[in-house]
Amino acid sequence: MSRIAEIGSQVLARAERRVEVSAENIANATKPGFQRRIAFDLPLGEPAAANRSLGLDFKPGALVETGRPLDLALGGAGFFVLQGPDGPIYTRQGAFRREADGRVVDAYARPLQVQGGGDLTVENDAVEILPDGTVLEAGAPVARIEVVAFADPSALRLAADGLSAAPEAEARRVDRPALRQGAYEASNVSTGDEMVAIMEALRRAESGQRLINVYDDLMGRALSAFGQA
Repeated sequence: MSRIAEIGSQVLARAERRVEVSAENIANATKPGFQRRIAFDLPLGEPAAANRSLGLDFKPGALVETGRPLDLALGGAGFFVLQGPDGPIYTRQGAFRREADGRVVDAYARPLQVQGGGDLTVENDAVEILPDGTVLEAGAPVARIEVVAFADPSALRLAADGLSAAPEAEARRVDRPALRQGAYEASNVSTGDEMVAIMEALRRAESGQRLINVYDDLMGRALSAFGQA
């Protein structure tokens, strides 16, 4: 394929990817703790598989006060740890609930983990959770919620339902996580910013399409000239 057509195709592919990412962000804008996805591009000319990557925007979202005792927000850096089907997964989505068996879980029934390993289990919703993650029932500590961080947050990989996995990174415990009970962190997605990103991607797509049209026109002229020779 001509270099012009190849570059035009890459521009179109990147624009399509940016629209997909922004659409996902908008769809999850109301999900507690959802972290905005960011599409990164390498320089034009790189192979198609290498010039796309997806990262996370770690900017915290606004706090939403609910008064519910199992809603938790992280005052600083870090992630809650959930037990997923394939190992630990990490999230800032702090809207939790209690199952019938006492386990505290997220919206998809993945249990919240405590320091030392294991699921957080409480007798009822009337618990007190201190800023350091200590869980009190009837004034007595029963567990401490695990909160972790990563030296290199870019090592986090996207997982299902807006969560993150870190199969190749070592999580370190956050000793002073500054938990806030009765609130959760909202998504950090700005719908307006995502709409602007979509419009910019569409303009890029138009540029890529023009490059391809130029290539097609040049090829058509060349074939016509050869045919007349």
